[in-house]
Amino acid sequence: MIDKHNQSFFSQKASIIVETNKKEEPFIFLHCIKKKNDGFWEQTSRNEGKTVKISIEEIIEMLSVLSHKKAKWTIVHDFKNEKTFISINWQKEEEIFWINIGDYREMMKSAQAEFFRLLLEHLLQEKIEYATTSNFQDNMQAVDSKSSIQESDFVQEVNNFHLNSFFLFSL
Repeated sequence: MIDKHNQSFFSQKASIIVETNKKEEPFIFLHCIKKKNDGFWEQTSRNEGKTVKISIEEIIEMLSVLSHKKAKWTIVHDFKNEKTFISINWQKEEEIFWINIGDYREMMKSAQAEFFRLLLEHLLQEKIEYATTSNFQDNMQAVDSKSSIQESDFVQEVNNFHLNSFFLFSL
C-alpha cells in the first residue's frame, strides 16, 4: 500500500491529474491544465491551471456516473469565495466521458474512462480504510501512557506520605 498517487489523463489540449498526498486524508485533488497558445502546457507548480479538492462523497458521485448509474453529476465548489462549476457526463452518441471543471474540459474515451473509474474505486477504498479510521490504537496507547504517568505520580505521592508519616511518628 502506497501513501501517494499521481496519475495524468492527457488529451491533445487538456489534462486532468489525479493526486493524493496521504491515504489518511479524506479527499483527492484534481488538477486541470491546458496546452497554452505557445504550445507549452500550464504547470501546476507555477499556480497555473485549476485545482479542486474532491471529497469521498464526491468520489462516490463521480463513480456513479462512470458506472452508468447516473447520467450526469454537477456541483459548484466554493473555495475562498471562488466558485468552480464541476460537471461530468457521458456523451450519449459515443462512449466518451466528459469532465468539466471551471473553464477546463477533458474528454476521455472508453479505455481511459475505465482506467479513471478503476483508479477512483481504488482511491475510494483506500480513503474508506485509512481516512475514516480513528487512531484508536494510538489513542489507547496515549491514554495508557498518561494513566501510567498519573499512576506513578499517585504511587510517588503515597510513598512520600508514608515517608513523611514515618518521620513524624519517629520524632
